Parts: sequence; C-alpha cells; structure tokens
Amino acid sequence: MKFSTGLAAAALASAFIIMGTTTASASVGLDALSLGGVGYGSSASYVRSIYGSPRKIEREHESGYNGVLTEYEYGDSVSIYFDKGIAKHVKVSANNGWSTPAGVAVGMDASVLRKVYGEPDYVQGDEYIYRVNGNKNLTLVFEIENNRIDEIEAGWRLD
Repeated sequence: MKFSTGLAAAALASAFIIMGTTTASASVGLDALSLGGVGYGSSASYVRSIYGSPRKIEREHESGYNGVLTEYEYGDSVSIYFDKGIAKHVKVSANNGWSTPAGVAVGMDASVLRKVYGEPDYVQGDEYIYRVNGNKNLTLVFEIENNRIDEIEAGWRLD
C-alpha cells in the first residue's frame, strides 16, 4: 500500500511539473485581437459604421508588413491599419475607453496582463508580446511604462 501511494504521489508530482512547463508560454486566440470592438479582419465599412469618418487617412508602407496599408486615425490615440479594406492592425495609445475583449486597457497596472493572459510569449524591451496560437506575425502587444500599460497593439506585427 505504501508503495502504491508513493507511486501515485510521484505521478501527481510529475503531472504538475509537466503542466507547469507547458503553460510557461501563453498564446492567445484570434478573438483576442480586437480593440474597441475592431478586430483583426474587420472591414473598413464596419469601422466607419461604428466610429464614423476617421480624422485622418494615410497610405503607408510598413516595414514588417509586405504591402501598402491604409491607416485610419481616430483622435490622437487610435490607429487602424487596413489592407484592401480589411483591418490588419489596431493601435491604442491612451486611456480612451478602447480595451481588449478581456477588458484590458491603457493605463492599467501591468500586473493585470499575467492575471488575464498568463506569461507573455516573449518580452522585447518594454513590450509584453502574446502570439496568437503561436503565430509570430499575429500578436497582442502591450507596451509598459512605469509598470503601467502605455499602449496596446493587436493584429499583424508591423515591426
């Protein structure tokens, strides 16, 4: 009996170790790539139906994206990048009511990220980066300044 109890305890300990190593890096689902209700794949007409005409429209070539993107700017803190009328990237740089589907917004304490999303897939400088299902090009990125979320980007990684 003592021998089987020891084996059961060892098996349980092994399971915890395996679970701990598999959850060290957290990928997020495609549904997490949304800010203010604008997600990766949203149409430009959908965005206009919700937020109206953008303050500014620019066409630009982004180094991390193979092609020309059209940027819609809303206010001074929201940029949405489209390729052929489809949203590929959304960036928010102020606490303006835009948040992720999980409720994470600019201005929040950085500790909320690990509670909501787990450990980032990687940290690059002041950015916590979560990959969508392991895809290195589709990411949810949080820029951290003074332990607070300073900027959020969702979609195709532009840099």
